Amino acid sequence: MTLGRAGRASVGAALVSGVVWAFPAVAMAGEVPRALPEGASPQAAEAPNAPGAPEVPNTPEAPGAAVGVTLVNIATGEPETIRVEGLESTGTASAPEGYRACFTPEMSFPALSETFLHYETPAPGPAPDSFGCFDAGAIGDALETGEAFAFLGKQNVHPGVDRVVAVFPDGRAFAWTQLNETYAE
Repeated sequence: MTLGRAGRASVGAALVSGVVWAFPAVAMAGEVPRALPEGASPQAAEAPNAPGAPEVPNTPEAPGAAVGVTLVNIATGEPETIRVEGLESTGTASAPEGYRACFTPEMSFPALSETFLHYETPAPGPAPDSFGCFDAGAIGDALETGEAFAFLGKQNVHPGVDRVVAVFPDGRAFAWTQLNETYAE
């Protein structure tokens, strides 16, 4: 796999056991990397099965495949996938509401804060009781006191809904979807 600065994947694909595995623009738990057809480009993974794109079948996750979360780069304004460990989630990454995730980014907190766009109005909502790693109240309190820092994961994952990621200096991180300024009163 080609890695960019600070170990982030610079393309949406990796070569594992002789197969090119495509990682979607947002590779969250439950979103499985797909093997690209012979000769297809990694960009085809960003719009699988779109008109004119080669058919990209769903396949089992590759052994040792990286899981990632997107954050918006300050310099480019574009989402970039960062590698994470221990990703647990509820809902789906593309759901307009109800998505919650807990994970540990491989990048350091200082590198994240220098590279990715801050999110001004984070408001984590509660997760199901069965999803114990996500405590919206504690995350919200930490964001208010400056103990944690919020980043824009993806703007308008659905119209009017942003994905937000909060990261603590100790490496813990949490993601959720929330309404954005489109629905502000």
